[in-house]
Amino acid sequence: MDKSIETKKRILFAASELFSIKSYDTITMREIAKRANCSHTTIYLYYKDKSDLLEKLAIPPLLTLAKRIDRIRSRKTLDPLGKLKVIGRGMINFSIENRSLYLTYITVNSIKVDEDDFSSEINAVRNSLFNSLKKVILLNNPYLTEEEALKYGRMIFFQIHGTIMSYINSNEEGLSIRQRVIPILEEALEFLIQGILDKAGPQIK
Repeated sequence: MDKSIETKKRILFAASELFSIKSYDTITMREIAKRANCSHTTIYLYYKDKSDLLEKLAIPPLLTLAKRIDRIRSRKTLDPLGKLKVIGRGMINFSIENRSLYLTYITVNSIKVDEDDFSSEINAVRNSLFNSLKKVILLNNPYLTEEEALKYGRMIFFQIHGTIMSYINSNEEGLSIRQRVIPILEEALEFLIQGILDKAGPQIK
């Protein structure tokens, strides 16, 4: 293997290890270089800063999640509530597959979902995920205003993210988590969507 490719892989692996066990803000490029067994100057030949490393690690799995959600949105065999439930399941699976790095991928250096940050590719991907969620909410109630869709999108994201946070630092096995958590999440999503529909009143009937 080309030496530079091997070095880049070592640096990424070292960064992922450190991001999974320490607070992102406390980690230094020098610390990552030491763990990757390369010099402090070498690491800057390949990655400009810690944010660059974060993007290289987080964007591929986030894009995979985005593609999954887009496929769910386009499934004609699912009704709007069914699509939302499957997306919730997909988020649970994503959190389990990326358990030690979930918070890093989703929250580090994040911005509000109604802000645009064209300098950050990771936030563009994160916001596209939220916009996909918002579109599914609009399928459940197409009469919502943009402001309402944003508000309810946040509510539903908070429900999913809050559910994930209840187990993310536990030692419980993935299968056990899925069996225990997914039915509760799906029922919670039903209640939220029904509440949104009830609040909309007769305009959707």
